[in-house]
Amino acid sequence: MIDCIDIPHQNSHTFYLHYPNDQFPESGQTDVPYRVLAEAAGLSRASVSAGLKVLEARGLISRTHSGRNVIYKLHRYNVPGEWAKLPARALYSSDFTRILPFKHFTLRNKNELNALKLYYLVLALRHNAENLARAAYDTIHLYTNIPQNDIRGAISFLAAVNLVHVEASPRVGELGYRNGYRPVGISPRIHAGTAGRRGDWGDGSPLPITDAS
Repeated sequence: MIDCIDIPHQNSHTFYLHYPNDQFPESGQTDVPYRVLAEAAGLSRASVSAGLKVLEARGLISRTHSGRNVIYKLHRYNVPGEWAKLPARALYSSDFTRILPFKHFTLRNKNELNALKLYYLVLALRHNAENLARAAYDTIHLYTNIPQNDIRGAISFLAAVNLVHVEASPRVGELGYRNGYRPVGISPRIHAGTAGRRGDWGDGSPLPITDAS
């Protein structure tokens, strides 16, 4: 969930979903213009338009017009258990106009799509106390449908573009280590040095789900 925060830039408010106010009576809305989305994501206006149409067709957002502006609403924004915390400042350039990791995406590589799917899963499974997500490869495949042979490449890509830190911890009652994934920019003071590498939380097994597609 990304909320409006105080950033010293005249267009910064357009990057964030707003709390209710006179202009936005419901939370989870924004009036971000195409040019700002395009610059932030490193996409053409045509790609932004195509992406918004996909989100709308899947029922994830809706669009309404208010004068010359378009207001976007994220559906089910405040439904408990259906949102995940996202970093804000850590992703942007110093002038808050560009999402820096996106400059490494070419939109021509399946590894990039796999990495984005894995990133969303890491955000969804992140444990607040450890600020870490643990998931075995079969669990990652179950949730994302990423082929197991392609998971390592997706992990490496996320680490290379500084979206995720990968941490190894001992397996509970077994030899060897397992990976944990820490999203960059979320609660940076909670890490292995402060929370410890506890061996009693999580075993990488899948959570109860009703639809793994």
